[in-house]
Amino acid sequence: MNRGRVKERTISTYPHLKKFIYKFYDIDKDEPVRITMRSSMGIAMKHALKEKKKVHPKEIERMRAQMNVVISSHRLADMELRLSILHNWNLEYDRIFKEHLCTWVKAQFNAGINNRQGILNFLAEYNIKESEYSYDNAQRHWLRFKNKEYFDRSTEK
Repeated sequence: MNRGRVKERTISTYPHLKKFIYKFYDIDKDEPVRITMRSSMGIAMKHALKEKKKVHPKEIERMRAQMNVVISSHRLADMELRLSILHNWNLEYDRIFKEHLCTWVKAQFNAGINNRQGILNFLAEYNIKESEYSYDNAQRHWLRFKNKEYFDRSTEK
């Protein structure tokens, strides 16, 4: 087994996740994103492999951005990334994105900025357009988090 194996490939992702990942990790647009098992992206990929969710065609349509990645885990390098796995990875990483959104809005609020402006600042920071992830979706998620509904929903199976 070659532990140094890396494999570059192009994957489909949600447009807002692509923008978030490149900005958050300060990756140049021409560089591939490195996925290791020690990163949140690698952990999300590992979890996505275990999920057995069916994928609705409309969900596949949402994954309209392309992102070059380098998978540096010997366990993942040769794996076939089927659409269902990529969809599950997008769902997992979208949860991480939303947690960052909530952390951002809380920090902005603590700095004296209202929640609405905090959400708008987050979307602007990551250059996320309304068509990629709407203010309404961000606000809905923030309100669930703020009202503790997020935690109640996350324990349901």
